Amino acid sequence: MKTLYAACLLALTVAAFQPATTLIAAEPPDPAAGFAPLAPGERDRLLDEAKSQRARAQALRSEAESEFRRSEAACYDKIMVSGCLDEARQERLRKTLEARRLDVAAQRMQREVKLRENAQREAQNAEKSPAREAEAAEAAARNSAASQARAAEHAKRDAERERELQQAPARAAAEAANRQKSADDAGKRQAAEAKRAGKRAAAAARQRAEIDRKAAEHARRRAEAQAAAAAKAAETNAGAAPAPK
Repeated sequence: MKTLYAACLLALTVAAFQPATTLIAAEPPDPAAGFAPLAPGERDRLLDEAKSQRARAQALRSEAESEFRRSEAACYDKIMVSGCLDEARQERLRKTLEARRLDVAAQRMQREVKLRENAQREAQNAEKSPAREAEAAEAAARNSAASQARAAEHAKRDAERERELQQAPARAAAEAANRQKSADDAGKRQAAEAKRAGKRAAAAARQRAEIDRKAAEHARRRAEAQAAAAAKAAETNAGAAPAPK
């Protein structure tokens, strides 16, 4: 039954986190595609949205920790403590992954704003100085290449973080299985120790009973000997008494 429970727990863990990891797995924008100029008010809108997502992520992390502490305390009042704690940890990890997804999305928004501002500034500078058009184009090309390289690096880091987040459910399930196995092993050790303790108690009881039996036998024989000695002494005293005149 415990093995079946661990298998079910593994399946539920992977299924519980699949939506969050699927959302995070969306491909980042292609750095080589260029950056469109920012429309009026678009910069503030994107930055506000990024800030809002970071705030939601922080609130979600706080909520995950608070709920986990409450669930953890409640689990110790239940029969299946280990399974209850695993479910609480899974729920906390699910919310943590969702918070991370929001953080990653906010980072991409902020990075997009910065790259598009740079591209827009470079385009404006090129338009203001026709005489420096070639120099500005060369500088813009260098900056664009650097921006694209940075974007590619960020995309690479995002992919690495994504792989780590996708592996988190499997790691959590493996840890839960290990904890369940440890609990099973501990239960077996406790049962074996209880059995050995029972045998020791039974042996001690038998030994004590034998000691009591021997003590009772010794007391009986001693009482019989004392009674015989008393009877013999009484007989002797009766024979030695002088006859009445």
